[in-house]
Amino acid sequence: MNLSSKLPESVIIFGCGYVGTALAEQLLKHGVRVGALTRNPEKASMLEAMGVQHVSISDLDSHEWHGAVGDYAAAVNCV
Repeated sequence: MNLSSKLPESVIIFGCGYVGTALAEQLLKHGVRVGALTRNPEKASMLEAMGVQHVSISDLDSHEWHGAVGDYAAAVNCV
């Protein structure tokens, strides 16, 4: 089975702690464009170094992140 053919072309991950970061890593390995929202500046730097294309440092409890998301085919909430 070719997993890459079944994945969306892009995914935004809300909350990139342990689970969200592991998901981002796997998606990137399969050529998926990944974006992420995190509250942690150190985690944001690590995600960018991994190849995550758009990282926003936001608190999902606020409305600030609404304009920062961009256009993605799928969203995953790992908060």
